[in-house]
Amino acid sequence: MSQAQKTDYTRWRMRDEDGNYTWHYLDDDEAVPKWPQTLADKYYLGLPLGSSRTSSSDFSESVSNCLAFFSKQQLPPGTWGCEYGGPMFLLPGVVIAWVVTDTHIPPVYATEIINCLVSRANPVDGGWGLHIGGDSTVFGTSLN
Repeated sequence: MSQAQKTDYTRWRMRDEDGNYTWHYLDDDEAVPKWPQTLADKYYLGLPLGSSRTSSSDFSESVSNCLAFFSKQQLPPGTWGCEYGGPMFLLPGVVIAWVVTDTHIPPVYATEIINCLVSRANPVDGGWGLHIGGDSTVFGTSLN
């Protein structure tokens, strides 16, 4: 399986509201400069961070570089965003709820959902398990 489409990752922004992380896609060209991407946004999207890292010559410098890197990833409330991507049975429930409630799924979200699923398919048989690292199962493959 291959990823057929991709969204413009420079238009995604992560919002943290009381520990609830949500991604927002900026369709409007005027909105992009008004809400600039943070280093954390770029990091989680796999975009270049625009900073040059120097090699550490000793342990103390390594620790200092590490702290500097993670402090740049820290979000305003003091937390770090992360992917809760282990279970493969959560996303199908969300999609089923959207379909049952006739909720519009924006095309950019649909594209990235497909990319997420395709990238996590078992490379041997193309199926899915209950978790990212699990063997393919009929249940996991049927859901996804």
